[in-house]
Amino acid sequence: MPARKPKHNPQPALFADFDTPQVSLAPHALALKPLAEKLATSIRLGTSSWTFPSWENLVYDRKHTADTLVLEGLAAYATHPLFRSVGLDRTFYRPMSAEDLAALAARVPSHFRFLVKAHGEVTRPPQPGESNSKFLDIAWTRDQILAPAAQGLAQKLGVILFQFPPMDLRPANFSGGIDAFLDQLANFLASLPPTLPCAVEIRNRELLSNQHRSRYTTALRQAGVEHCYTGHPTMPTIGTQLDLIPPQQASSPAPLACRWLLHPTQRYQEAKDRYFPFQELKDEDPGTRAEITKLAAAAQSLSRDILIIANNKAEGSAPLTLEHLAMQILKHL
Repeated sequence: MPARKPKHNPQPALFADFDTPQVSLAPHALALKPLAEKLATSIRLGTSSWTFPSWENLVYDRKHTADTLVLEGLAAYATHPLFRSVGLDRTFYRPMSAEDLAALAARVPSHFRFLVKAHGEVTRPPQPGESNSKFLDIAWTRDQILAPAAQGLAQKLGVILFQFPPMDLRPANFSGGIDAFLDQLANFLASLPPTLPCAVEIRNRELLSNQHRSRYTTALRQAGVEHCYTGHPTMPTIGTQLDLIPPQQASSPAPLACRWLLHPTQRYQEAKDRYFPFQELKDEDPGTRAEITKLAAAAQSLSRDILIIANNKAEGSAPLTLEHLAMQILKHL
């Protein structure tokens, strides 16, 4: 069963040969320049996508269609004073060619970085009675994910993220159980090119338990791969993750990575319905904001870059979430 594609892909087909309306930043976004100039350049804030028409007057000058924003929005988004990175979700549903990725890279300045999600079939274990030949297949991953990202994005590649879904790792469902999964993960990560920045995101909190955490972190660190600190109800808080897996001096080119995805009281569809059109913070989460600030401080103390990606479903509006986070960081750094 292939990775499920959402009803609306926020990053559909890339570029066409016809003219599209010019997209510009809203005055609200431009007014954030003094705030952004105070923030360390190693702290790269960004959103999960750039293609939300409802961000009119918040990010973009007026309402544009999603297709227009795919074609023209990235160049405007990348000039937003606070946004020095963006998540690339499209690659989770279908790999992108080096040429298409290079077209994206050409639209952003040299300091900008992409968080590229690896294709979902690589991280989705097969269910009983089915097969998934791509699951942790290093040869396919090198050919379809790693090489295009490295060639197409070059120095604008921030990190390649391997996002694992919530998994039933009981032996009855996953042959060999958690121990077998950790063995497979360690072998896969050890085969990744050491020169590429990679991170792992999990949704199974038991992997951070006292029983299994050492094997998980050892697999990451021996491969020079980072743990992505994830704000999601399936996981311990980002603060707890930070305590359990404190960042270390860089042993690889990977920056630290953090994704603030979903408010702890919400489910995905509930949050989407509650927060649309993503123009205001409906459920502020000062606890997570403080924890991410602490993570940013840890990155600064280690002289490491960090990518912090916010989703609309974290508090109601990713751009506003990042504005408030930037102010919080400046108060404490």
